[in-house]
Amino acid sequence: MTVDEELSKLEESIRRLKIEYEAYFNGGAPRAPSDSVFRVETTIKRYSDNSVKLNFGQRFRFNQLCQKYAVYRDLWRKKLKEKEEGRG
Repeated sequence: MTVDEELSKLEESIRRLKIEYEAYFNGGAPRAPSDSVFRVETTIKRYSDNSVKLNFGQRFRFNQLCQKYAVYRDLWRKKLKEKEEGRG
């Protein structure tokens, strides 16, 4: 699988993870999607180290995806905290 295909797969995984979290917070899923989180974070860690050479465009796209995931992760952490405290 090429790097561009893997980045597209990462983007799709982040989108799916967002949907799974929305289902969890709205009561449609009994537990948080930890397996999907593991899959996304493993891919991000693999491309974060400099052993994989990305060209400028691929690095830019990867950084965009990392920033998007970081924003979502922070939002999910806050919502999960509220849910655990019974405020949600």
